[in-house]
Amino acid sequence: MDNRYSVISLKQYLEAKGNVLVPNDEIQKDFSFFSCGPNEDVKNFLQNSSIPFTQKKQSITYCVYDDLKNLVGYFALAVKPVSFRSEILSNTSRKIIERVSKYDVDSGVFNASGFLIAQLGKNFRITEENRISGNHLLNLAINTIQLAQNIVGGTIVFLECENKRKLLRFYESNGFRQFSSRIAGDCLSGEIELMQMYRLI
Repeated sequence: MDNRYSVISLKQYLEAKGNVLVPNDEIQKDFSFFSCGPNEDVKNFLQNSSIPFTQKKQSITYCVYDDLKNLVGYFALAVKPVSFRSEILSNTSRKIIERVSKYDVDSGVFNASGFLIAQLGKNFRITEENRISGNHLLNLAINTIQLAQNIVGGTIVFLECENKRKLLRFYESNGFRQFSSRIAGDCLSGEIELMQMYRLI
């Protein structure tokens, strides 16, 4: 692992603070400095939802710092149910997923639990030459999942991303495959198509 970067568990940070943060706590200052370019949802999650979600164990956020103690990115992980239609799986994937899932004969669906990468974002306030790459940030998330895998088992990693060619190519180049999609949002805020992708580890 690149020793330029440190991964800090927000859960452990909060526990060390007695689960109470003063208004000017250093990590909140770091959060306020975070910008994810046009993706406001990623910034809003970090600034408004990461702490309460971590406290309630809905998901755990991990902050990535460089050797200059700059917050260069973050990711949030959770364990969630996930379903796969049998016909979209390759023979190899099906054999692996069969071991960690329950097959519903009527619907032709494998139901399992997997590691969800709920959020992944890098800080665009960092100068481009010092900015962490998306590949590196994703690898740090996978490495963290593998630590959990070594303790509790599991093999499925999945995520959702917008249906944009650049994003899909990025995740595909990192071993993810599309398995489904869904429409998120509403008429007021706008609807977007989210592609659901998985990788086996």
